[in-house]
Amino acid sequence: MNTMWKITLIIEAAGVRPQTKIEVEASTSVGTCVASLVEQFGYPKVDATGRPMTYHLRPVGSQQPLANTAPLSERRIHSEMHVVLEAEGTSTVTIPLCTPLTLPIPRARRWNRRSFITLTLVGCSVAGLGMGAVAAFAQRSLRGTGTSITPTPRPATIPQGVTLQHTFAGHQQHTVRVVGWSPDGTLLASGGDDAQVLIWRPTGSIQQRIAHPAPVQALAWSPESLRVMTGAGTQVAFFQALTGTRLARSTQRHTSLITSVAWTPNKQMQAVSGGSDHHVVVWETTTYQAQTVFVRHTAPIEAVSWAADGQVVASASQGGVIRVWDAENAQEIHGFYQDAQIPMQACAFAPTGSSLAVGGHDGVVRLWNGFVCQHALPGNDGLTCQDTPLRLTSTTNTPIRALAWSRDARYLAAGTDNGTLTVWNPLKSQAPLFTATVAEGHTIHSLSWSADNQRLAIAAGTTVGIWSLLT
Repeated sequence: MNTMWKITLIIEAAGVRPQTKIEVEASTSVGTCVASLVEQFGYPKVDATGRPMTYHLRPVGSQQPLANTAPLSERRIHSEMHVVLEAEGTSTVTIPLCTPLTLPIPRARRWNRRSFITLTLVGCSVAGLGMGAVAAFAQRSLRGTGTSITPTPRPATIPQGVTLQHTFAGHQQHTVRVVGWSPDGTLLASGGDDAQVLIWRPTGSIQQRIAHPAPVQALAWSPESLRVMTGAGTQVAFFQALTGTRLARSTQRHTSLITSVAWTPNKQMQAVSGGSDHHVVVWETTTYQAQTVFVRHTAPIEAVSWAADGQVVASASQGGVIRVWDAENAQEIHGFYQDAQIPMQACAFAPTGSSLAVGGHDGVVRLWNGFVCQHALPGNDGLTCQDTPLRLTSTTNTPIRALAWSRDARYLAAGTDNGTLTVWNPLKSQAPLFTATVAEGHTIHSLSWSADNQRLAIAAGTTVGIWSLLT
């Protein structure tokens, strides 16, 4: 057999788009291919408890993963075969633990999400082993000799609750609508019915007061932690955080209340705003000009969120519709989600991967793989995605107002109308890690994690509480 013969595999997330095309030598073992893909895509190698994670390749349409010890040439794999890269125990009925993202391969223009990316892979591991053993197998495959010791994963502590560290009352007797922790962890910004944005340190020391023409409903930090974007009335504005200097504003793009704003991660220069006018606007944040307007919603927008790749936006509405679309051309990447005809008041893409969390008026948090749809049907408003979400269990059926992922995407926090905070580790369980009453008698309007994933800023009533995780 010619060991230099190559075959092409198409890696899919849950058997559908986005897809990644790879070219592999036929003599490469399945396990070696798996480990290379895990490394290329940046998938987690240990779970939330510190245990090594296991991955495999599974042919689309089959329930059985490929064995990992034999060369691809002996596995009856044909060129252009579609396979799924997934973690052991992943259910494709709900949401894969990991899904491929566009890799940062330089080219003149960005990759479209529907484009293929060609990678040449050499080497990897045996799924069915932990990722430490996987790495060792890969090293032996590539070098031909030598041994490797599987590193002992660091134990992860599991939070059991929260304790109040500090209460910020800078907005005095006015309701606080939104709070955001700067990406570098040094500052917080909060806005409320006093028509101000306050920039302050975690100790409570106010650094800047920025006046607005109306109550502030939404804000977001820039990735470099120097600027803030705000939504107040129909005005979108951009400011230097520490000086309060206004960089730009627009009162023309939205015709009614702005309800949510978000800035792209990883220093990409786009932001997005959603409003009660049913519109979502994408902004270029060097010129501060509107680039794209998404107009497919037929109900007021409640929340917007960027995916980790900085190219895809999710927008949730009062009608219960969640649409996922390309920021460059405002084209939906698949059919819309609608698990219930109730307001969906919070949505949040995970900081890594493709998990999309949506919080509803029924108190349920739903998780989808935001990049893919396995089952779609045509309807009056376009394609409807029929995929069943993963539903996180909770001790309350109170409407969810706020959702926030920790920066490492391990924890998901939800805040409700009755002041209840619930935190999950969705990769481990649908059951919550804990539930705590942090603002009895008040609505939790906004949540934001610190950069070290150990504290939560919670806006409820007229204050912002800084809460530390208890482990």
